[in-house]
Amino acid sequence: VGAMIGLLPPGTDLDAASMMVLRRQLGGFYDFRSKQLVVIKDGFAHSALAGAMGAHELRMEALMVLAHELTHALQDQNFGLGAALDRTEDEDDPALALRAVAEGDATLAGIAYLVGRMNDRVADVVVAHIPDMYKAFAADTRDVPRAVAETFLFQYTDGTRFVARAYRGGGWAGVDALYN
Repeated sequence: VGAMIGLLPPGTDLDAASMMVLRRQLGGFYDFRSKQLVVIKDGFAHSALAGAMGAHELRMEALMVLAHELTHALQDQNFGLGAALDRTEDEDDPALALRAVAEGDATLAGIAYLVGRMNDRVADVVVAHIPDMYKAFAADTRDVPRAVAETFLFQYTDGTRFVARAYRGGGWAGVDALYN
């Protein structure tokens, strides 16, 4: 369908394009089925930013990834996120919306861990830097069909914006309410 309406080049292998994005962007993941957290060794080696990062920046990136993925484990434990994702597996829009909430929540939590606090100011700064996140991602995925890359990025950029708004309206309890 994406090729028919011009979103994807004809013959695009969606699985291969998605794997290309994941290989370049994934530093770790929480497996909802096995309940295991996986940190990928050299997970950012292919990132456009990797060459510009020193040892301290790479360590901070690794800590943020760990906090992000631990947040996914907590989402699963407290809100049954894995089961909810399974229930929406065949429904593209609800699945994307739920993933956007989960990724936005985990992104804010990861950054809050790095700075040692979360408040409205931190949320505002994170949201203000979303265009920088977008630029770095675009550099890493310039050879991936935009429809694939944008869907992946939406979860983090717009998910973070949405969750930050919920945080500003009700703190972490406001974020938790998004899962109900």
